[in-house]
Amino acid sequence: MDNKLSELSKPVAQIYYDEHDSSVMRIGWLRSDEPKNPEPLYSQEYVSALQQKIAELEQAMRHIHGALLDITVPRVAIAKAAELAVEHAAMKEQING
Repeated sequence: MDNKLSELSKPVAQIYYDEHDSSVMRIGWLRSDEPKNPEPLYSQEYVSALQQKIAELEQAMRHIHGALLDITVPRVAIAKAAELAVEHAAMKEQING
């Protein structure tokens, strides 16, 4: 995360249940006398920045996935080559002791 995103990542408020009536949910600004297990609330700017970052990463993953699908060597051949390499290494290990 860049510095701005890191700054935005700090919660701006919290959600917590009333100590005396657990059916009551409260929203409050962060303060030193926090109740137990508050749920943090983040700024819309931070949430939007995270959504943008997620979209960028998803796009990058789609490009990588597309590139993997375009490989001309069939996956079966790659798997067989890997299997043979492992067998070769095992045989070489047996020969060399």
